[in-house]
Amino acid sequence: MFGFDPCQLLGTATAQRSSCSGCPKARADHSFEAAFRKYLAPDLLLVDDFGLHRLTQQQSKDLYALIIERHRHASFVVTSNRDVNEWVGLFADPILANSALDRLANGAHQLVIDGPSYRAKLALRPSSTEAAMP
Repeated sequence: MFGFDPCQLLGTATAQRSSCSGCPKARADHSFEAAFRKYLAPDLLLVDDFGLHRLTQQQSKDLYALIIERHRHASFVVTSNRDVNEWVGLFADPILANSALDRLANGAHQLVIDGPSYRAKLALRPSSTEAAMP
């Protein structure tokens, strides 16, 4: 669930992009706690494309722990193609989901962008080399 590639953006920020494929290995070699702490330190944590897949029980617990630890002292930006009302169903445990999402929503600003995909629009534009051809 958590990626390991930090990016800098107006202070300390970390971007999350993977589905935690390395988490079981990190738990086995006891490096998970150190990796997890990396996500507690940034002022801003970006969780990109949340909800592409359902979370396993362990991923649900890990995300809950992350939200609890960061709640009230650090910011999240969460992007998703799913409606917020669908997020509870992504967690393995609905009680854990409600508790985590309640904290995430506390003081949150929601920006909903409704419309066609900008990627489809970009695909229709001629490339710079095509535009230069007579």
